Amino acid sequence: MYRRRFLAILGLFVIVGIGFTLGYLVIGKKDTIQLELSMLDKSYRHGQSITLNAVLRSQAITSIDGILNARLIGDNYEKVLQTYFPRLKRNVEYTFEFKTPVSSALKPGTYRLLVRLISGGSGSEVEDLVNQERTFTVRPKRKLTAKEIATIKAQKSGKGIPLDADLALYPIETSGSWYGEIMIIGGVFRNITYWDGDYKLVVTITDPAGEKTEMIEKYRIKSGEQQEFSFDVDITTDMAEGRYPITVKVFDDRAGKKQYGRLINETATSFSLQDLPPELNLDAIELSIPGDDEYDFKVQAYDDRGIETMRFQYRIERKGIIENINILKKNKVEETVPMILASGDRLDGVWVAKVMMPNEGDLFSFSVKAEDSDGHVTTTEYYPVSVTKRLKKKKEEKKDEDIKYLPGFQGYDEWGY
Repeated sequence: MYRRRFLAILGLFVIVGIGFTLGYLVIGKKDTIQLELSMLDKSYRHGQSITLNAVLRSQAITSIDGILNARLIGDNYEKVLQTYFPRLKRNVEYTFEFKTPVSSALKPGTYRLLVRLISGGSGSEVEDLVNQERTFTVRPKRKLTAKEIATIKAQKSGKGIPLDADLALYPIETSGSWYGEIMIIGGVFRNITYWDGDYKLVVTITDPAGEKTEMIEKYRIKSGEQQEFSFDVDITTDMAEGRYPITVKVFDDRAGKKQYGRLINETATSFSLQDLPPELNLDAIELSIPGDDEYDFKVQAYDDRGIETMRFQYRIERKGIIENINILKKNKVEETVPMILASGDRLDGVWVAKVMMPNEGDLFSFSVKAEDSDGHVTTTEYYPVSVTKRLKKKKEEKKDEDIKYLPGFQGYDEWGY
């Protein structure tokens, strides 16, 4: 008896589970599919073709087989356009293209473009899964002028009609110190005419003194395609501080043109060079130094254009008196000595000043002053140093040749004794 009840309950759960699954896979498909259409213009002139892109996405657990088509509907007119048979997988995006007949084949009026996805699995009942609709009009046909007819013929051959192009620059930093680095000036331009074209791109940089530098590249670009460009500019240490205007121009470079040809498009930007003052690193200097001895003060100096001079400034305030002489030492001393480049170079190097330290207990402080090749100066504050007791030097062991013997004594006899 209990066994029958258990089997009955189990069967009920199985039936309910199958029902929910079928309901999700069949009925729930409509809520798991998204259809997006690219926008159409509101109206088209005679002779234009019309293209529409449809994007499908599915969130269904299982793959869905469908039939996707577009139907063009107007007054006394109906036509099915391209038909696709997609298998939609979960979280995958699919794009499909639909093209209408050229509008010269359509009568003037309003048209609806209906895009539908219906279920298309074998043995399954056909249902409408998702649909979208767009509306546009076809303007009445008018007689072309002789100039328009000539323009259309020229467009087909690509002769006699000016080229055109869109132009945009990639952003650059407008101000900074880039000495020793490379600045990249780049962007993209696109052929927006109906034929392939030859283009000349000219980048002009003007320095603060008005001197111009030109960089030129030539391109052949197909109709509708775009071309990226990039120019490297070396920021050398001899470049002056100030603003550098940049112009980028696109010219028609077809045969028979002048040096640059007809100007098609242009844009401009600029950057400013700033010479930064020197940077100093004093980490190698100890703040506790033995007195009455020479000490090498080492400073690491960086500059984007090069260090011109380094000076070491120090102050001493004496507290003691000279031994064995009953006169006071000079109470205060302030000196400036040049620093010598010991290693590296003037862009990044170690500079040294050799200073005789005062006696233990005397007050000692120092400052470093650096000047670069453009006159920018960096001066540190005065840092105090603790002057400690002088280190005792080890006595050197005397060598045999330094030993003095009494007259007539040589130290060893002929047998080594």
